[in-house]
Amino acid sequence: MDPLDSDPTILDLLVTHAHYDHSKGFQLPVQKKYSTKETLELYEADSGHQVGNWQQIRMGRRLQIGNLEVEAHDAGHVLGSVQFEIITREENLVYASHVNFIDTLTSKAAEVAPCDTLILEAAFPSTYQKLPNRESVIADVVKWALDCIREHRIPTFAADPMGTA
Repeated sequence: MDPLDSDPTILDLLVTHAHYDHSKGFQLPVQKKYSTKETLELYEADSGHQVGNWQQIRMGRRLQIGNLEVEAHDAGHVLGSVQFEIITREENLVYASHVNFIDTLTSKAAEVAPCDTLILEAAFPSTYQKLPNRESVIADVVKWALDCIREHRIPTFAADPMGTA
């Protein structure tokens, strides 16, 4: 899941979303890649590369990969992002690189898929870092843009094409 390097013994790759630090598996030439259609399209548009040996996985539908069943659940992170539920006879394991539990301007809040084991990537901000709340940031951006328009200036935003503004 979200591999960084090629391992020829691993034949199937699951890509959770199109951010560059999670979509490197699309670059690997031999393995079969699984992702949502949106994740593939965002990756191809951002990278300029066409992905071969790819199969779509749809949210809420199970797919047989080897002796495992895999079901994708919305992760609420970016368009097409998923949590992968891996279903075996013994247990259900969920891998989520990022899960957003809050409705945003571009996505609905996610729910953790039912599981026996949850593997969740974690990044923790510095204890000294205090981020403003989302609503006040949005209000400040809207106010700034409206001020620009009133002053006959064009508001312009600089952002990474894959969402890290």
